[in-house]
Amino acid sequence: MEEEKEVRPHLRYTPEEIKRIVEEEVEGTVKEYGGVPKGWIGFDLDGTLAIYDDWNSIDHIGEPMPLTVALAAEYLKQGFRLKIMTARYAGVGVLDLFTGKKLTEEDISGPIQAWCKKHIGEELPVTNKKDFQMIKLYDDRAVSVKRNDGALKHWDEPLPAHLLEKPDK
Repeated sequence: MEEEKEVRPHLRYTPEEIKRIVEEEVEGTVKEYGGVPKGWIGFDLDGTLAIYDDWNSIDHIGEPMPLTVALAAEYLKQGFRLKIMTARYAGVGVLDLFTGKKLTEEDISGPIQAWCKKHIGEELPVTNKKDFQMIKLYDDRAVSVKRNDGALKHWDEPLPAHLLEKPDK
């Protein structure tokens, strides 16, 4: 009897499934905004675009997650502006725990931009701040809430029935 190999979650999608999911997501965004908007889309790095496998150093970034990397690349191909939105950037001016060196913008953004170039195809701006131009954010820690409604949205699972019910007045 052959042992079943464990499929790591980020590798569970076939290339065909990734293509379909990415096309649907980008088409949905284009439809939602009536074309490619002037704003930007944020992608978190650790845990969203790249596997987060514990903190090793400021220049260590995990292996790419095929689905979200393909999504970012397709958004770029369609003319959307993207930014990497990461808590790492909050470390500018902080002492690196491994080296004792005060971190600069280049210490933080350099490895991120190199990773993006290698896996997404181009260097992307790095930030840790939302602004009024941000139209969407992909982040493993965020919980999506329906605008002006407050209802929770889940990307890959149906909402429980009790969340869909309207409260009694």
